[in-house]
Amino acid sequence: MKLLLNATTWRSDMDIVSQDWSVGRRLMDQFGFDGFEIYPTPGYPLETIPPDLARGLHLRFFVMLWDLWRGDLEGLRATFGDLETARLFYGGLERQAVVDCYAGQLAWGRQVGAEYAVFHAAQADLRGLMDWRFPWTWQETIDMSAEIVNQACAGRAPGMPILFENLWWPGGLRLLERAEVERLAERLTIDDWGLALDTGHLLNTNPDLADEAQGVDYIVKVVRDLGPLARRIRAVHLTRSLSGHYVRQCQSGQIAPPPAEGDFWDRMAAAQIHVGRIDQHEAFETAEIGRLFELIEPDWVVFEFTYHSLDHWRGKIARQCAATAGLFDGRPRVGKN
Repeated sequence: MKLLLNATTWRSDMDIVSQDWSVGRRLMDQFGFDGFEIYPTPGYPLETIPPDLARGLHLRFFVMLWDLWRGDLEGLRATFGDLETARLFYGGLERQAVVDCYAGQLAWGRQVGAEYAVFHAAQADLRGLMDWRFPWTWQETIDMSAEIVNQACAGRAPGMPILFENLWWPGGLRLLERAEVERLAERLTIDDWGLALDTGHLLNTNPDLADEAQGVDYIVKVVRDLGPLARRIRAVHLTRSLSGHYVRQCQSGQIAPPPAEGDFWDRMAAAQIHVGRIDQHEAFETAEIGRLFELIEPDWVVFEFTYHSLDHWRGKIARQCAATAGLFDGRPRVGKN
């Protein structure tokens, strides 16, 4: 089992990690991690990422793919305001633009020796963020996700397992039914695939959870209910999210939705703030989370947090290290001075 930290190549993260990754490397060494799961962002020079740090690859999450994949230009206009903005967002107005993006990221992953890649088998749109009512079914999203990955890998093996990550929105992979995983398995043409369990995303599917103890009970129940399919869980994004109070306020109309005015980028920025309040990316502080690892033995565990400063990040890592002390192959879970 390897323990990883997460980083994106957005400037906000790189200002903390440092452009030469020296700060990130020191943090990794301080706490005994093996590398990073990296989310490469558009336009970032991937050749500047030290290959020995890129243990995992988080493929781009476009969030909104329904209209593009169906070729619904009117739907794209409704979301983006005009087709040129949509073209800029996706890199084109055809399916191939998305397929090429993923194929290119996988090629980079093979080049640097990434050990796995993560794909979000979920989608949302700006209109359904508050009430979680989307015009597609989980079956349609899983079919689309399998089709995208199959095409991105067409003609060659991906070179690493593709791990499908759960999110909380209805109409996608939430891991709440065995049928979700079974349908995915039926539609994939690649052999080397698995699941990336995001514990925070799983917690977000239940807004009635009040505390960590209830949260761990819920995670354990869902994983146990997967039965033998739980063996497909190859990676865990270990993070805590208990945002049910906020979600209930949103869905009851007590909190106003993100504004529908402004251009697409303004509306997208407002939506990202809203999503960040749901998906908190906090640290577990209870040792009870160890019960999850009595059920599964993943190959990779990622301490996946959001952070606005190095001290903020270090504090989250230290708290979750304390909660998981002794869990992972006897590794010391305290930072070195």
